[in-house]
Amino acid sequence: NPIFHTQDLCLRTLDTNLMCESQKLSHYAQKMCAEMEIKMEIQLWKEILEPYGQAVDELVVKFNHIKREYQNGRMYSPIESVSGRVKSISSIMEKAQRKNVKIEEIEEKIEDIAGIRIICQFVEDINTVVKIIKKRGDLEVKQEKDYITNSKPSGYRSYHVIAYYT
Repeated sequence: NPIFHTQDLCLRTLDTNLMCESQKLSHYAQKMCAEMEIKMEIQLWKEILEPYGQAVDELVVKFNHIKREYQNGRMYSPIESVSGRVKSISSIMEKAQRKNVKIEEIEEKIEDIAGIRIICQFVEDINTVVKIIKKRGDLEVKQEKDYITNSKPSGYRSYHVIAYYT
């Protein structure tokens, strides 16, 4: 029957179209799920990094206040400027991968998720600032890296203090 074949062909075409629409929906749904997972991961990262941002902001304010206290007392301030940052998610992930740190161990094993930079006008001022840091009750010094005395082969000179903010 030619009519039957035509109907059969139409039904198969309809069935194929439905299957294609179903596959498109499935692909679209998969894409939406993947996007939602990424958004949820980013939200989780934001929640993890938020306290670090708050700590950086607080320390920048505190060290700028120390700088102003020197200036208001008409004294030379060993602190030239203060800035801070929280590492980007991608930078944290790259470092974790480079150091073979598992995601659940990042906060324990990566020590520079957040940091402040205190710029001193003179090298001699660094020791004064380190003493200020060590005297603070809200900072617990864990480690010091003296790249002033022991400069890197690249010529990089700096003094790093790894401290916990309590």
